[in-house]
Amino acid sequence: MHLIGIDIGTTGIKVILYNTEGKIIKEGYEEYPVITPRSGWVELDPKKVWKVLKKNLYKVVNKFPETNFAMSFSVLGDAVISLNRDGEVIYPAILSSDVRSVNYVKKIDDYFGSRKVFNFAGRWAHTMCPLTKILWLKDNMPDIYKNSYKFLDYLAWINYKLGFQEVTDQSSAAATLYFDVNQKDYAYDVLKWANISKSQLPEIKKSGTFLGELSSHMAEQLGFQKDAKVKVSLGAMDQQCNSLGTGTVNPGKISCSTGTVECATIILPDSISDDDLYSRHLFKVSTAIPGQFANMAFLWTGGGSLKWFRNNFCTEEMIIARKQNINTYDLIEGNERPISDVFFLPHLAGSGTPRWDSLSRGAFLGLNLASTKAKMIDAIMEGVTFNLNISLENLEELGLKKGDFAVIGGGSKSEKWNQLKANILQRKVVSMVHKEGGALGASILAGYGAGIFTSLKDTSLQMAKIEKTYYPQDKKIEKYARKYEIFKEIYSSLRDINHQISQLNFSD
Repeated sequence: MHLIGIDIGTTGIKVILYNTEGKIIKEGYEEYPVITPRSGWVELDPKKVWKVLKKNLYKVVNKFPETNFAMSFSVLGDAVISLNRDGEVIYPAILSSDVRSVNYVKKIDDYFGSRKVFNFAGRWAHTMCPLTKILWLKDNMPDIYKNSYKFLDYLAWINYKLGFQEVTDQSSAAATLYFDVNQKDYAYDVLKWANISKSQLPEIKKSGTFLGELSSHMAEQLGFQKDAKVKVSLGAMDQQCNSLGTGTVNPGKISCSTGTVECATIILPDSISDDDLYSRHLFKVSTAIPGQFANMAFLWTGGGSLKWFRNNFCTEEMIIARKQNINTYDLIEGNERPISDVFFLPHLAGSGTPRWDSLSRGAFLGLNLASTKAKMIDAIMEGVTFNLNISLENLEELGLKKGDFAVIGGGSKSEKWNQLKANILQRKVVSMVHKEGGALGASILAGYGAGIFTSLKDTSLQMAKIEKTYYPQDKKIEKYARKYEIFKEIYSSLRDINHQISQLNFSD
């Protein structure tokens, strides 16, 4: 039997075929566009995602001689897809970084109180949460809301498209604000208040639950041989699959995916209580492993900050890179340079954790006539990492021990950034053999649901292999620590003026 892990991301899909030891046999990847019809709106067309998925799965499995497969999915979290009674998508998926629903955050807090929300949801109300987006649709697009027979996330929607029931997992449901992370069920008082029926939402089961075999018709459509048997099991949210794909399954361990969004998933020890998390403005989410919780520290524009700078200010470097057939990021990052006095607040799409401020904005600080493009690029990588360190520092003060920091995603291919992380976070940073931890994690869930593996933890630790280790450099630690102390003051110093800026509208 072979395993198929499919990672449905914000900007593209990866389809990877593995053997049962985790060796990659064949893979496919294709990007698709995120839609930004207005400032603060971020959408993704599910129909385009399905088309790209089918195309790349077909390329990977077509003519492959094996006839027995196990398949599962890693998916972007916190999206809302509206379907009508015929199962047709009637509005693009509203994504986690979409902030149009900011006014509904206060309405939720005013009614329930932030502590009560935390008690059942393990987090605060925020624009990323699907509840706020459904409420926004109700008031601002009443026709869409009225005709929405189902509100699904991408995991439930993919399962539906494959011919199964609309089923999602606990990690995907955790951010909705209408799921009780402790009781592992919907928060029915929230559904009643929001006038949302349970029948409009997907069924929730444990990650790795076996869903069934693809029908022969569906299997042939997707490129499998006529007599192929494809066992499908329930996947998980991308970051929880990343954890499985990096061996991040024990307390203190961290997996960090740096793509468009940067997200670090930190496995929480039982010694850190809900009161502790609430006091530090941190949160918890169910992992793919039953009974286990993790904290997630995320920034909407992690690698996205560097991509933004590349696309807008590095045209010359992009032309050179194309001519020389090299990666533009390798060219603009350059080699090791002296630490500069330039700072970057990486809030190009709001603050992420632990500030939870959708109205914050990005900023360069410390610029002078000696500032260069190279110093600004370094400041971006530093700012993204400083931002992450605020959450880690809070957890360490609560008793989190420093375990390995595993890096995956596009950002993990940068040796310079990996070493910078080790110096700023003062942790051992490990890059993984499998850069696509989400797809590997999904394949582990596929094998588990199909009965090939008996333990998610043990299989994760066996398959996750370290490629290179980066250690903190004593000569750099103190300098970055001094810069970090200044960075921690930037958000609060700019908060009020950034909020004023976010309210400006010169479109008339």
